[in-house]
Amino acid sequence: MASDYVNNKLPGYFFTGDYHSIKDIVTKLPETGVLVEIGTFLGRSATFWAEAFREQKKKYKILCLDLFENDGERIWNDHLTNKFAGDIKTVIELIKNTKTNYEIVCDMLSKYPEIECYKFDLLKNTPRDLGINEATCIFEDALHTREGVKKCLTDWYPILKSNGIYCGHDYNPNEMDVMIEVNSFALENNLKVVKPRLDSSVYYYEKTHE
Repeated sequence: MASDYVNNKLPGYFFTGDYHSIKDIVTKLPETGVLVEIGTFLGRSATFWAEAFREQKKKYKILCLDLFENDGERIWNDHLTNKFAGDIKTVIELIKNTKTNYEIVCDMLSKYPEIECYKFDLLKNTPRDLGINEATCIFEDALHTREGVKKCLTDWYPILKSNGIYCGHDYNPNEMDVMIEVNSFALENNLKVVKPRLDSSVYYYEKTHE
């Protein structure tokens, strides 16, 4: 059940409203395709996408791109201040540093064969470096700086298929750099920024023209 799933134990900054925003976006996508997630952290949002596709019986490959660096102290502090949902056991494993962050995420996502993880530096790499020529949907939740958001839009929006969807997270007044760059790109490219739900900071554009 989706209602049970959104309370899963994977740590992350995705909550119930975000899951329902993703479900709304998935309804607009074709039956098959490729989703590229840029900024996976510990994999919580990737599993939300996988569950939404499964629930709607759509067949998608999900490519998760991240530096996958071990940042146990940050994760622990955010857990203590209730900034994210999830299980403390995974946080403890990261702090113990028994595995690399990449290994931990791959292990946690192993029940989803449709998900593939790749180490990727948003500021240094491009889609071409991974041999990705097109995508049906792109989800960005990586650097929340103007430079990072702009580079992601500049590099990745052009490979989005016609009628595809480019979306992202943290579109809210607490992340003004994200809002400024998302709005600016929309204005320059005649796109409409859509927020599916008030209880979520997920936004999207639909690419209805080349």
